[in-house]
Amino acid sequence: PEIRNHSIIRDNYNIKDKKIITFVSRLIKLKYPDHFIEVLNYLKNKNVNFLAFVVGEGEMKNELKRLCNLYDLNQNIVFVGAKNQEWLSNLLSITDLFVCPLKGRALIEAALGGCPIVAYDIDWHSEFIVNKENGVIVDFKDIENLSLESYNILQNNKLANFYGKNIRNTALKYADMSKLIDYENKCYDEL
Repeated sequence: PEIRNHSIIRDNYNIKDKKIITFVSRLIKLKYPDHFIEVLNYLKNKNVNFLAFVVGEGEMKNELKRLCNLYDLNQNIVFVGAKNQEWLSNLLSITDLFVCPLKGRALIEAALGGCPIVAYDIDWHSEFIVNKENGVIVDFKDIENLSLESYNILQNNKLANFYGKNIRNTALKYADMSKLIDYENKCYDEL
């Protein structure tokens, strides 16, 4: 994360003293992007100074924009569409919070970027995120706690840095090619 070009994002979006909150996913019901908007509304009501990035496209984009209008979030959110890996890695390297209702590869990417993560306890999230050690896991569809834990991370830089460092270390262990190959060979041997 420290070798990325932070100015690409900061300068283009005129980010000075704002917290960066990121959501990366297809914008479909299965991924719960509306829950991300609910978290942002909570944070806005708590007077958190932030800019949120929604990276991705999908059938819910217009519905999400309407929800942003309803909550008066338009000054706090940018729908950037699909982006390439270089752009995304630059964003993730300056992200203060990655909100993860349901993710696949994006969860690993955020972790490799050293992003503090708050996620629902669904699918494989709790196999990767150890609650309160390298991120925060909340009950599935518990928007209230997803919001509260997001707020707590954004209010505590020491905690955010702790989670970011630990989740990156976890991701590096998961992404170690030699270990992955050894594991794959072991699986084949057991067949």
